[in-house]
Amino acid sequence: MAAGLKIMVKLFLYIFLFFSNFEIYVGDLSPSTTREELLDHFKDQFRSAISSNLILDPVSKMPKGYGFVQFTNERDADEAIEELNGSTLNGKRIKVNRGAHKRKNDDERRDDRGGRDQGRDHGRSKY
Repeated sequence: MAAGLKIMVKLFLYIFLFFSNFEIYVGDLSPSTTREELLDHFKDQFRSAISSNLILDPVSKMPKGYGFVQFTNERDADEAIEELNGSTLNGKRIKVNRGAHKRKNDDERRDDRGGRDQGRDHGRSKY
């Protein structure tokens, strides 16, 4: 019974956070910055900062120099943008603004070779 309750609580928290979080973009991060350091930088002033995410290069797995911080309170997210934009984290001045992950639709996706629609014949016959 306790395991079922634990699963229900996790599911509730996931749904709650998915529908009620406010995300801000943080750029110009030092390559040495960790997710924990990024979250702590915001959580020190804003208790509603709940998680952070660093964007990694898919090939090298190294940080690309930007990430996102999620808040449960929109006012805190807005105040964090105002107060922490231009602040210093790990020796670098960071950029902070409103943002969300961009999701590519089918028209914007690029193939693995980096080109748009490379190698496709678009319905034309090769003969």
